[in-house]
Amino acid sequence: MEKSKIMVVGSLNMDLTATTHILPNEGETVFGDKLTSAPGGKGLNQACQLGLLGAEIKMIGAIGNDVNGKSLLSALKDANVNTSGVITKNNTSTGSAVILLEVDDAGNGANRIIVIPGANKAFTYDDINFIESEIKQYDIVMLQLEIDMDVNEKVASLAHKNGIKVMLNPAPYVPLSEKLLRNIDFLSPNEHELYAMTNIDVHDDKGQIDVSRIEAAYDMLAKKGLNSLLITLGDKGSYYIDKLNSIYVPAIPTIAVDTTAAGDSFVSSFCFALANKYSIEAAMHFATRVASYTVSHLGASSSLPRLEEIEK
Repeated sequence: MEKSKIMVVGSLNMDLTATTHILPNEGETVFGDKLTSAPGGKGLNQACQLGLLGAEIKMIGAIGNDVNGKSLLSALKDANVNTSGVITKNNTSTGSAVILLEVDDAGNGANRIIVIPGANKAFTYDDINFIESEIKQYDIVMLQLEIDMDVNEKVASLAHKNGIKVMLNPAPYVPLSEKLLRNIDFLSPNEHELYAMTNIDVHDDKGQIDVSRIEAAYDMLAKKGLNSLLITLGDKGSYYIDKLNSIYVPAIPTIAVDTTAAGDSFVSSFCFALANKYSIEAAMHFATRVASYTVSHLGASSSLPRLEEIEK
């Protein structure tokens, strides 16, 4: 494969995961199975996945001047990510996330996540405006919503102005401006985020995917300037739609041990394939394989596969 060049502008978190057989109700205390910490954050997860697949990656983001920040830098470097764009903010802590992971006897996992932004929301576009002189060398810029919206809007505008493709993973969801949507080439929400954006449920009364509802959601967003929509549908697969194409790719049947980084794994591997001249459909199939591997392993960045593991 030709080496693709991708810039990720986004969040870096230290994830603290409590694994349990049952999540507590209000006012209830339960016993857990184990407590682990690992690098995470949507930006870091996406950058690490791209680095492990073999892309040339530059991470743009912020950490605090603390132990967690140093650990995140090490994790990025171990995944072959260029960290020269990661700045240190001395007046706040590194971002973190608390993950409650419920795993049943069959090994199936479901999670609930609380994110504490820290340095992720403390940096501004002025802190990273050095990207203006180098953005032209990249094939794709990837964004998410765990950083300040003004940063996302200005980076997307800069990339669009320079003819660079922009992927936005709108999670955790907050309302998106039409200005931002007009500068996005690929918007990749899950079904819940798409519902928050459009108030359209993509499932019919029997819980099956309804293509006409997906088309209605896309039409609504296209009127606001969006180019294309790539919806992740969990164990039902993914669906891509733009003005000319509609493509559905089913999921690979997998025992989902931990879905924490599934969306990050999918969207970054899709961008990796796209930057390597795959068709949209081929990129979706590749991303499906990568995401399937990810959900079958525990952890966020620790569950992300290398290219050779996918090729096997």
